This record gives sequence, structure tokens and C-alpha cells, in this order.
Amino acid sequence: MKHKLRKHLFTAVRVLLIAAGIGYIAWTVQWGDATTLGPDGEETQQPGMLTLVKGADPVWLLGGLALTSLVLPLQAVRWWLLMRCRGMNVSLRSVFKLVMVGLFFNFCVPVGTNGGDVVKAYGAARGIKTPGSTTKAIISVLMDRVAGLLGLIVLAALAGPMVWDDPVGRQITIFAWAALGFVVLSGGLYLWPVTRKWLGVTTLRRVGVFEKIDEAVVGYRHHPSAVFGSIGLSVPVHISICIATAMAGYAIGVPTPLLTLLAVLPIVFIVGALPLTFMGLGLMEPTMFGLLKSDGGITFNQVTAMIMAFRAYFLAYALIGGLFVLTKGVSLSEKPAADTADASA
Repeated sequence: MKHKLRKHLFTAVRVLLIAAGIGYIAWTVQWGDATTLGPDGEETQQPGMLTLVKGADPVWLLGGLALTSLVLPLQAVRWWLLMRCRGMNVSLRSVFKLVMVGLFFNFCVPVGTNGGDVVKAYGAARGIKTPGSTTKAIISVLMDRVAGLLGLIVLAALAGPMVWDDPVGRQITIFAWAALGFVVLSGGLYLWPVTRKWLGVTTLRRVGVFEKIDEAVVGYRHHPSAVFGSIGLSVPVHISICIATAMAGYAIGVPTPLLTLLAVLPIVFIVGALPLTFMGLGLMEPTMFGLLKSDGGITFNQVTAMIMAFRAYFLAYALIGGLFVLTKGVSLSEKPAADTADASA
């Protein structure tokens, strides 16, 4: 009874957060054109959302859509590396199909951006029959998400110094490098035998479920090339997403330089990854506008249109992912063990 009550309460909170995000956008966006007075008393015409959308340059928009297509194969390769190094003998083609299925559940089912990860974990655990691989398959999805988030931080850490003269660039640089330092320190503390005992990890391992999870996570310590390779792959993934989003902005006249957007958008996407609202509605837009408004020139309408275009790009490919759901099901295809040597150590 209590479990059902918590489940219904969680669902109600999610619905309220989704409604709040949509309501915030609908209330804040300027839908119609408006005339404003500048500091010198001159009238300036501010285009509303409808005008921005109607006047968008289709060449820029289609370019962004085409660039987004590069993201999905790279994401598949990233996850494939993290599975193969742990002895999960799956084909890259099969992994790509499940990535597309996960994308469908991320963008077409209102359960938030973590819904696709749940489906991918289920499909991987269901399709891999090798004894002891169920936990490894589930943890590989978590590691793939971590690699993606670290790729965002790395991109911000690389792009931030390029706009160091901008106060926002300095703030993002400091945050990104501090975040990377925290990740390295916390990861080292978790993996170092002395601190593992001090943190109580060895005690928790007495619980059967936690022992399996811990072994699956710690197992990546023996595969640094796969781990760093997956993080490295995440950087071009996010560069492509950022440039595609920037192209949507330039289609509607956004004046912000590309380097600034390459520094700001990773932070926006990190905020959007928080499991609070559906696709980051009501979170990504104010975050991005708050970071860029000091530069002047960009409007909240333009920011909202850019983020909506980013979602629309992935929604287009998510609909293709729906075809995989209908025709291929939700599971990986494990190859015979003789096809490839066990990569686990």
C-alpha cells in the first residue's frame, strides 16, 4: 500500500513539474510583436515568438538537423566500447538500434530524459545472456551517462578559456575545472583501497546487491582506454549538439558568437539532464538566458526558440527510433562467444 502511495505521489510530482515547466515557458515568452523604448528614447521593434519562427532561415535549421544525425552513431560507439571492455559480446549495429529506442522513450514518452536510460538498461540486461552480465549491462548504461556528462564538463572547460575576457566565460571556466577536479578526487577516493575502507564501501559490500554493483563499477578500473575513450567521444558528440543548436539560433538572428555558445550550452544541457521536468522545460531556458543576458542583444524569445529547436532535432530522430521499437523490440542481440574474445579482465 505504501509503495503504491509513493508511486502515485512521485507521478503526481512529475506531472506538476512538467506542467510548471510548460506554464513557465508559456507565461514568459512574448508571443506577439512589441515596441520598446531604448535608453535614448528610440523605439525598437521586438519580434514575438510567432514572428521569429515564421522568419527563421530554413538553411540554418536544416543544417542543424543534419549535424544532429552525427550524434547518434557516436553515442552508440561510446556505449559499445563500455560494454565490450567488460566482456559483453554485442554488435555495434545492435547497440545503435537500442540507442534509437532509448531516444524514442526520452523524447516521445513523457517520463523525462532518464526514461531512455531505463529502457536501454532493460534491453541490455534482457538481451545479454552471459552469466553474471546482467549487472554489468545495467552499470554500462550508468557509465555511458556519466561519460556523457563528463564530456559536457570537458567541453565547457576547453571552450571557457577561449572567451575568458567575458565574465560568463570566466565563471564557466572556473566551474568546469573545479567540477573536473571534484570528479577526479571523488573517483580516486572511491577506487583507492585505503579510502574505500574508510568510506565504508567494504562494509557495504556485505550486502549482495551492492557487492555486484560495486564490482561492475570497479571493473572499469582495468579498462582506462575504454573509459577515457568514451569520455573523449563525448566531446565531439556535444560539440555537434552545441553547433546544431547555435545554427538554430543563427536562423532567427541570435547575435552571440559561436565560442560563447560552446561554453554556455554545456552548462545548459547539464541543467536539462536533471530529472526534474520533461526535457528540461522551464530549466534550460532561464539558465541560458541568465548566462547570456549580460552580453546584450539576445532575447528570451530567441533563447527559447533555440532550445525548442534542439528538442525538435532530437524529436525528429526519436520518431525514427519508434520504428525500431515496433520492428526490433527492446533488447540487444548478443553474438556467439566464438565471434569475439572476451574483453573482460
